[in-house]
This record gives sequence, structure tokens and C-alpha cells, in this order.
Amino acid sequence: MLETHRALHKLGKSSSGVDTVATYAMQIADNCAVLCLDEFHVTDVADAMIIRRLLDSLWANGVTLVITSNRAPGELYKNGLNRVQFMPCIDAIEARCVVHPMESTRDYRLFGVAALDDDEKGTEATDDMVDESKTLYDIQNHSGHGNTKMTSGSKSGTWRVASPRPDSGSQYRAEGEAESWLRLKLRRLAKLAVEENMVRVEVAVDGRRVLINRASGGVAHLHFNEVCDSALGAADYTAIAAVFHTVGLSSVPLMTRDRLDTMRRFITFIDVLYEHKVKLLVVAAALPLELFNTGGKRFLSLTEEEFAWGRAASRLMEMSTSEYLEAPWRPKSGAWLLEQARVTEVIPASVLRALWQRYDADHNGVLDESELEELLADLNETRRGHRNVPEEQLRSAWEMLTNRGKRGLVKCMGMGVVNSTCAEDGKEMEAVLPSRRGDAFIVFDDFIQYGNDAFAACMQV
Repeated sequence: MLETHRALHKLGKSSSGVDTVATYAMQIADNCAVLCLDEFHVTDVADAMIIRRLLDSLWANGVTLVITSNRAPGELYKNGLNRVQFMPCIDAIEARCVVHPMESTRDYRLFGVAALDDDEKGTEATDDMVDESKTLYDIQNHSGHGNTKMTSGSKSGTWRVASPRPDSGSQYRAEGEAESWLRLKLRRLAKLAVEENMVRVEVAVDGRRVLINRASGGVAHLHFNEVCDSALGAADYTAIAAVFHTVGLSSVPLMTRDRLDTMRRFITFIDVLYEHKVKLLVVAAALPLELFNTGGKRFLSLTEEEFAWGRAASRLMEMSTSEYLEAPWRPKSGAWLLEQARVTEVIPASVLRALWQRYDADHNGVLDESELEELLADLNETRRGHRNVPEEQLRSAWEMLTNRGKRGLVKCMGMGVVNSTCAEDGKEMEAVLPSRRGDAFIVFDDFIQYGNDAFAACMQV
């Protein structure tokens, strides 16, 4: 729906009085005859009204729909605001689509191998541990291993429960130990990226900025309240997932019925990270399958958030498996990220820091020529509709970034050195400013200070 909202917004700005939904449906129909929609669900009244008209327009344009959902058509948008207005869409789905129930007693997300913490690998298995061949399904069903990795005393490689143990004393101490574990894990990852100190960055999205107080080397450390108890949504989470390959999340509380707003955001946050294969390290009040607290009550009908929680908990379990941790990061394209950063304008240093997190792909603390070329290809795709990077454009940006904002013919200078001079027979000479390409690189400070000049210079080529 994010892409749909963005497309409708652009159509509304470009032409007044046009039926944006019908126009968007025709654009889709021009590009595909079969449209597959995965994880189809409706939680918002505005989305419900758009979806109703969009599906009608797609069918009118001859598009065949293939849809997967955790709900049967008749259960879509259950208990939603003004659901009666969405009922014609449900009737149309049931009339036009062949519904196949795909019921299964197995949750295949639980069949991955549980990831071990670094300090437990290679040690002898005990009651508090699980051997590396055990799947989460085995663990969840306690298949012969008694208390296993995913218990309240868990030392999972990705998840810590901040609850007091008999030997830990107070809740305060337990939380402190769990948070220390998280900080250590994130510091190790940042140190591997040669950026041990975490800094404040801002991720740009749709003309606004999302503040990340602690980030380094493609790693972000977030507090639950920063993510789920503030005015953030799917677009903001997508931008975070486009910059950081690993996220640490502190102080995740129990989910309850009286805070469905935070529960909804948390589910959306998990869905976005899962879709983009972002690695997640968590300190929480309980294990994923125990995190939603009903207070022991049973309800006649579940809210959309409560229904969706089962999927979110299952995904959280899968995100702690070795298979998920070894899967490659799948962020949004760099062109999308640059479009959010509004590269036609002056980019604040805090946003440039976030872009550095993305384009320093090997996280070695510098940009080499191939990494700069990838950035420029994304910039060209945003501004010019192609990814070709001419040699002159690459050289222009390279010179600007490695020679501190200077280009072209200047007084003779040493490689990458400003204000040095050379002379022949006592006279100063002019020479082409030398490039640092080849075995050289762009440093972080120069990227932050001269990034905007480099973007402007290369777009003039």
C-alpha cells in the first residue's frame, strides 16, 4: 500500500480532476496481465476504500489477481470502521476469485535451526541450551531436551528476556544484564565495520527525517518507545530497513489490549524488517510467543492486531534462526533512498551520515571507487531515469570528494593535499588536480563536508 499511496499522490499532483485510482489501475494493467498480492490484509478505513476501487478498476482492465491472505475473504477488515462500505469488495472477491483454503497444522517458519549466542558455540549442551541441529519446532515442543534455548532464561543469539532469574536478584539487574548483552553485540558488529562509536543520524523519508540516536556501520540501536510509541509508520520503517542491515531493539514490553496502537506499530515494524531481511536483536519482557498478554481472558472476537500477532510472533521466531541470519539483506533500492533524501536539495550532514551507512557497503570506514559508482548510478536513476555512470561524471564527483571541494586546474598540489605548492625554477606551476582513484578512497569527513558539492558537480556533467 505504500507504493500505491505514493503513486496516487504523484498522480494527484501532476494532474487535477483525474480519477487517480482508475489511472493507477490502467498503469498497472499496461505492465502486467497477472498481479500477485501476498499477505493481503486490510486494517485501515482509508486503505479499505482505496482497495475496493482499485480492485474493481483492475478487474475492469482485465487484470487477473492471485492473492494470499491469512484471512478468508469474508473475514477481511473484520470489526473495522465503516466495514459495511467494504462489503461490496468482499462480495466481488468471493464472486470473481476461486478461494482455496490452505490449512496446515505446521508453522514452517519454526523449522529453521535456532541460532546460538557466540559465547555458547562449541560448548557442551546443557538443560539451558539446545544443540545446533535442533529446529525451533523441536524447541517449542520440548522434544526430549527439557528446558531449551527459547526459555525465560534464554541466551539466544538474537533474543534476551529481561526477567529476573533466581540468581540475578531484582528485575532491575536482569534488565541491566540483558541491555549490556545487546550493547556488546551491537558494538562488536560496529567494530567489525571500523565504526565502533555510535553517532546520531537522520534517515530521510518523504521529505521528513527519522532520528536515529545511536547508529554505526550499518547497525542501529533503537528503543521500543522510539519506534512504536511515536508517530512513525510503514514508510519510516522501510527507510530504516533501507539503511541498516542490523537493528537492536531495547525494552520491548508485553503487548496488551489497552495499547493496540503500539502493538499495531510493532507488528508493522516486524513485517518491514522481515520483508527486507534485516537482522534483529531484541531485549524483551518475554519470548515472542508469550509477548502478547491477554491477562488470561478469552474474547469472543479478536481485533485485527490480535489476529495479526500470531504471524508477527511466528516471524520473530524465524528471525532467530541461523537460516534467517545467513540470508542476504534485501533493502529498498538506493535510488528510492536518494529520492527520499531529496538530492535536489541541500542534504543535512545528519542525513549524509545515514547515506554513508548504506553506501559504505563493506563497512570498512571508507568509500572506494566501486561504492561511489553505485551511489552515482542510483542518483542517475532518480534524476535521469538510467543507471549509466559516464567516466566524466565519476571523475567529477571523485575529485570533489577527495580534494576537499576543489576541481580542475589549480596551483600544483600533492595528491589529495590542499594548499601545497610545487615549483620549477622557483616559479609556481599550474597542473590538473590529481585524482586519488585506484588504490585510494573517500573518507567519512570529506563525504559529509563535500557530499552536496559532489552531487551538484556530477549532475552538471
